[in-house]
Amino acid sequence: MRYPDSVPQCGEYLRLTIPFLTQKELPANPVNYALGFEMVSSMNEGLNQAFAELVKDGSTLTAVQSQQLFDAHIAQPGVEEVAEANDEFGRVLGATQSLVQEMAAEGGKYQDSLEREGPKLEQCSNPGDLQKVIDILVADTRAMRESNEIMNSSLAIHIEQIADLRAQLNTTRKAAKVDSLTGLQNRGAFDDLLAAEIEEARLSSQPLALVMLDIDHFKKINDSMGHLFGDRVIKAVARAIVKQTRGQDTAARIGGEEYAVILPNTDYQGAQVVAENIRKAVEKIVLRKASDNERLATVTLSGGVAQLQDDDCSESLLQRSDDALYAAKNGGRNQIMLAQAA
Repeated sequence: MRYPDSVPQCGEYLRLTIPFLTQKELPANPVNYALGFEMVSSMNEGLNQAFAELVKDGSTLTAVQSQQLFDAHIAQPGVEEVAEANDEFGRVLGATQSLVQEMAAEGGKYQDSLEREGPKLEQCSNPGDLQKVIDILVADTRAMRESNEIMNSSLAIHIEQIADLRAQLNTTRKAAKVDSLTGLQNRGAFDDLLAAEIEEARLSSQPLALVMLDIDHFKKINDSMGHLFGDRVIKAVARAIVKQTRGQDTAARIGGEEYAVILPNTDYQGAQVVAENIRKAVEKIVLRKASDNERLATVTLSGGVAQLQDDDCSESLLQRSDDALYAAKNGGRNQIMLAQAA
C-alpha cells in the first residue's frame, strides 16, 4: 500500500484518527492509533475488510483482536527486520522532509522576487528598465518550475521506495506467522494468540474454548495416494474449517495434519456445535482424480473440545483438548469429544 505523500493529507488523517477511535470505543494506545490511521486513510483494504467483519454485529474490538489486526495487517516480524525498516524509513522520510523544506525555501525565494520586482512593473517608464524586470521575473519563474520538477521527481522515487519496502516486509511478516500450505496461522502465531486470548477472557470474564482437530488415517492417505495428494487433503480441510468459523475465531495448523481453533466468547456447548459443524463439513469433502473424475478418498477428522477453567494456562487447556481429541480417536474416529474439567 502507499502512504500519502502530502503533508496536509497526512495531517488530515491524523486529525480524523482520534474521533474514529472515540466512535469505535477504542483506547488511544499505539496499536489502536496505528489501526485508526490506516482505517481512516482507507489505504489498507485487507485491514478494512477484517475490521468490518469483526464489528459487523455492533461489538467493540477487544485488545486481543486489535493486536491480531495490527500483527496481521501492519506490524512487521522480528527485531532485525523492524530495525532495518526503521533505518530505511528514517532515511527516506528524512530525505523527504529535506525536500519539502527545500521546496518551501524555494517558494519563499520566489515570493520575495515577486514582491520585490512586481511593483517595479508599474513604476518603470523606461522600456529598457521594464524589460529587465520582466526578464528577472521570467527567469525566477523558470527556475521555480524546474526546481519543482526535480523535487517532485525525487519525492516520487522516495514514495516508491517506501511502497517496495513495505511489500518486502509484508512478505516476511506473512512467512513468519502464516502456514504456507493452508494460509492458516502457524504454530508460533497460535501459541501467541492462545496466551493473549486466555488473558483477554480472564479480564472480560467471558468464556473461551479450544478445539483440537486431526485428520483420520492421514498417514494411510499419504502413503497410498502420495504427498501431493496429502497436501490437497490438508488444504481442503483447512478451507472447511475456515468456512465454519467467525471473524473473531482463530484457525491454525499446528502440526502435519493437526489443527486448532480458538473460540473467544464461546462455552462448551457453542464450541461443540462449531466442532461438529467442521466435522460434518470435512465429511462432505470429495476429492476426485482430474483425468476421469474418479473419487479418490473419503476424508474425516476427529476433534476434542475444552473450555478454559479458572486454573488453566495455555499448556493445560491445550493438553485437555488434546486428550479429548485422542479419546475421540480411540473411540472410533470421525467424532467430537468434550474434555474433562481440570
